[in-house]
Amino acid sequence: MAKASEIQDLDCGASASEGLLKVLLTRGDEVVKFGTLALENGEDAEVIHDLRVSIRRLRSALRDFSEFMDKKALKPIRRKLKLLAYMLGAVRDRDVVCDALEKLKNKTEEESLIQGIEKLIMEQKEVRAQAFDFFVQNLKPQLREFNSVFPEIIIASTGRIGFSFGHLGKIVITENLETFLRSSTSLYDPFDIESLHELRIAGKRLRYSIETFSICSQQEVAEHFSSKIAEMQSALGELHDADVWIQGLKNRLVDERIDKKLGLWLVSEFVKKRTQSYREAIRLWSNWIESNFLENLRDYAETFDRYK
Repeated sequence: MAKASEIQDLDCGASASEGLLKVLLTRGDEVVKFGTLALENGEDAEVIHDLRVSIRRLRSALRDFSEFMDKKALKPIRRKLKLLAYMLGAVRDRDVVCDALEKLKNKTEEESLIQGIEKLIMEQKEVRAQAFDFFVQNLKPQLREFNSVFPEIIIASTGRIGFSFGHLGKIVITENLETFLRSSTSLYDPFDIESLHELRIAGKRLRYSIETFSICSQQEVAEHFSSKIAEMQSALGELHDADVWIQGLKNRLVDERIDKKLGLWLVSEFVKKRTQSYREAIRLWSNWIESNFLENLRDYAETFDRYK
């Protein structure tokens, strides 16, 4: 995964409007950059992943900053980015599925299972090709429009904010932390699929905001918090992927669209993977409690108080 571009000449003591403008324009440039690469080399799963992450970063920043901008003017951009993310997800999800199936294929020596998995992989690749063609048809015009109008809309939507960019960091990180904490109770219910997925998204937003404002404090401390949250996000992400496939396999088995032996073997493997991922999330959470990780993160946000 490509790292986020460094925001040039970002002054945490300067106006918040100046800082958020630089962040959004840089994140917008990333979308154009990776979107162009996707048009040139969309068969590369990593290129697709980099574009998806760049869109996520921009959407997360727009969400964080929208309270201090002209929401009405931003609405069309946010809606189009959401649609692009949805269409791109249909492509990226197939890449993830194919990778998971390839790994499972290597776990068995039974020829009937191997052949069945290979058939599923081919099916997913065909679905991916169709999803990518549809995405490209929409991406080309959207990218041209985005490249020309996004900077103008962002500049026009950004008014004067009466405090510094560093102080904005405290507001954004604290709000995202509180949202994450409210969602964290889902960890105590291993079968609350929707809430666990929401927790994963909340963690992602929290991590992105820490990374955005890392220049305003000790960067090595910010990187520590970010890396720990990324570990939790990864565990919850793998859990979610397993949930999606378990449900999909259930539907295939009920509708008799998959060989029973293969379907049940795959369900068993994905249930095993889900259990491992959930246990990893619980292990991380337990470590966080023991090390006062979340309290330390809240204290970290308070260090931004030196900016007004």
